[in-house]
Amino acid sequence: HDATLRLETASDDAEPAIWFNGLLGFEEVDFNPGLPVTDATGAASIRYERPPGLPQNIDLAFTADSLRVAGLRTTNARARVVSGGAPGEVLIPVFEADAHTGRITGTARIQPVGAASDQRRYEAELRAAGVNFGAMLADLTEREGQVAQEPAAGPAETDRGVVDASLAVEGIVGDPDARIGRGGAMVSEGRVVRLPLLVQLIELSNLQIPMGEPLDEARASFYIDGDTVTFEDLGIASAAVDIIGTGSLRWSDLGLDLRFHSRSKRRIVVVSDVLEGLRDEIATIRVTGTLGDPDFGVEQLSGTKRLLESIFGPGAEDRRPIRPSMPDAPSGASGSP
Repeated sequence: HDATLRLETASDDAEPAIWFNGLLGFEEVDFNPGLPVTDATGAASIRYERPPGLPQNIDLAFTADSLRVAGLRTTNARARVVSGGAPGEVLIPVFEADAHTGRITGTARIQPVGAASDQRRYEAELRAAGVNFGAMLADLTEREGQVAQEPAAGPAETDRGVVDASLAVEGIVGDPDARIGRGGAMVSEGRVVRLPLLVQLIELSNLQIPMGEPLDEARASFYIDGDTVTFEDLGIASAAVDIIGTGSLRWSDLGLDLRFHSRSKRRIVVVSDVLEGLRDEIATIRVTGTLGDPDFGVEQLSGTKRLLESIFGPGAEDRRPIRPSMPDAPSGASGSP
């Protein structure tokens, strides 16, 4: 609405020059400028120009009361979309929105793969600051029909801490297998995980009396290859212990395959370095299931098992050692030299 259109034609066989300005309202719109944007409701001002003999130029200014970015609910979003310097190139030089007490910002670029191809390549960067971890986790699991477990006590909005994160991703629009990227995140200022049985297991594995301490800081660094997010470093910390892990997550269904071991911050003087190494080896925590419904288990002597399997094959740790037999004495031999 409130649109104006002007056409100028120099001759009957020439393309007309075009100028257009207008406002567009939209509701529950989905699009993908590198990261999926869904449920967008708001308005956009549109300016389109194609002067005589010059390339077309597009300039869109979006405002949205609400939308989701990769599943994360946001409000008061704004973005600008403009034509790039190359033919068919589209740039998003600014995107920003409020998200659960925090703020997210980002940029993106979309361009043709080649002159003879209909495919388009995207590059996107996204940053988050001060986003509530409990609310973000609920958003991410809700998109798969899962419900994240809330702490046993305390309001979710303040008990789970806040997230500061960054993500850079690129790929081919409409081809999830071509997606690659890298990112990192830090969660702090709250009780990141409040699972008493897990806390006691970790503290017991460190040969310490369970103190029921909250795990109040978490970090992650990861890379993305297609549908798999591989965590190179995962860490959760309390005053008594660090939990360190690696593993992977499937982007499509949020399936988990993670392994953690613990490291004490309160070293016991009478425990030797060798025994501390055995302690970490005895209890390796494995997390499977999904992000919204994780399943915790314990693997015993997992490092030793993997080492033996890599040398001797599966099941090597269960094989009985074979006692070597002495060769028979040569016929006619007697006595000793």
